[in-house]
Amino acid sequence: MKFDVGLMNNQPVATVVRQAQLAEELGYETVWITDSHLVCRELWDSVRIVAEPGGSAAFAALLSGAYVPRPGERVGVVVSGGNTTAVDFAAR
Repeated sequence: MKFDVGLMNNQPVATVVRQAQLAEELGYETVWITDSHLVCRELWDSVRIVAEPGGSAAFAALLSGAYVPRPGERVGVVVSGGNTTAVDFAAR
């Protein structure tokens, strides 16, 4: 099972780390990615999918190598774009 403590979280780092630790204690697997891993622009440039940063996080974890599937593991990724006003491709 996967657990997302949130992107661009306004909480102190120690709080976010503790949330991830609690999730792991409950049996969830956590993966850490940085803003530099987010792939909104790459998704648009390559396949014309508009995604918000949070909506591309799981895909970014795969592409960056932060998450490596186990042999034979089937992986599904949901990419969403509900908050696309936060993405300004012209500024990048």
